[in-house]
Amino acid sequence: MNDLGFDIAEQFIAEANSPIKTIVAIYPGRFQLMGKHHAQVYDWLAKQFGKQNTYIATSDKVALPKSPFSFKEKKKIINSHGI
Repeated sequence: MNDLGFDIAEQFIAEANSPIKTIVAIYPGRFQLMGKHHAQVYDWLAKQFGKQNTYIATSDKVALPKSPFSFKEKKKIINSHGI
């Protein structure tokens, strides 16, 4: 193994043995339509990991009939759940 590879491997080993400081929760989905049950999952994640570390990930894909809402529309719906 070259020196750079060895140094990188050593760094990974050192980091693997250190305590985790922050966990970031990412809740991905289509959210066509985000329902109450989705909001409950988000609330649970936020309670576990903190709102500042909890994110929702979704796309801007619009493809009728299965995916009618744009990102902007989904954001409004998500916000209506208090998120």
